[in-house]
Amino acid sequence: MTSPAQGGLVAFTSHWRQKFIEHLQWLAPRHEVIHLGYCGHANPGDNAISLAEDRLLRDAGISVKARVTDIDLELRYDATEALVRANPGLPILFRGGGTLNDVYPPTGDRHARIIEAFPDRPILEAAVSIHFSKLTSADRLRRAIGRHRHFRLLARDDQSHAWAREYLDCQVSLVPDAVLTGDPRPRKAPQRRRIGTVVRDDLEVSSERGAVPTGPHIPWKSEPRALHEPRLLPARLRSRLQGPNARTCRIEPYAARGRVARVVRLLSEYDAVVGDGLHVTLMCIMAGIPVVAVDNSYGKVGATFRTWNLESLAQARLADEFTEALSIARRWVT
Repeated sequence: MTSPAQGGLVAFTSHWRQKFIEHLQWLAPRHEVIHLGYCGHANPGDNAISLAEDRLLRDAGISVKARVTDIDLELRYDATEALVRANPGLPILFRGGGTLNDVYPPTGDRHARIIEAFPDRPILEAAVSIHFSKLTSADRLRRAIGRHRHFRLLARDDQSHAWAREYLDCQVSLVPDAVLTGDPRPRKAPQRRRIGTVVRDDLEVSSERGAVPTGPHIPWKSEPRALHEPRLLPARLRSRLQGPNARTCRIEPYAARGRVARVVRLLSEYDAVVGDGLHVTLMCIMAGIPVVAVDNSYGKVGATFRTWNLESLAQARLADEFTEALSIARRWVT
């Protein structure tokens, strides 16, 4: 990708914000939508996507009539489907992210079930990475999309876009991650010559990332749980807040804002950050924090760098492994 990036980060985000809004306006010309898969857990990256999509919906003049978390979609599917049916005719927006893959197989299956259950509603799969190591793992999803009359997909990198164009029978468009449609925030570096690291510990760990840094690790998913996760409040309140229902629809954005604000404050304490997560990189870019990224197990970090030429937009680099990443970061802070 070239033209918008050449004008700098502000021009890039502005350009793609408008493109994203155009897709949302196709989805919801009546200005109401059901937002499915909203982040209901501690990962700040998924929460940042949810908040970015909230902002884009507001900018598009679209209100969220019902909001269902990814936890509800997974653990309370019947209740989720019932809630969607209770809002007849409303279009569906699936939260974007690394959602369509066979690293976490249930995610694609849940999306397929919703697509199958509501064949006449417009459905938009917001900016996703796609990775199926076996094509058969995507069979149900492919069939569901092929039978749906009003389904569109937004791919957030070139390799996902190419896969979707080849294997999915639907309209596919290339857009960046929703986080990259926000407003970049300049910052004054703390000038402590400190490098923070964020090291993933999930199923997306790459075997090629090298030795894990021994320096200070930023607690990416750690948080005051009762404050930021409504589902973990005392049981007498939890029983009233469990969703999907109107209360959780209103509460989830507050929880998401708390999680994202916490991690941005932590990242901002360092002169540079090294990490192997996509949203560590994107949140640093948007907050004006120099960042060096190492790829995840199936290449979505590298694909994002290459597709959107991130090194031309911010002080951001892609390294082959942690030793190289730390070397680059040290040169920046000395």
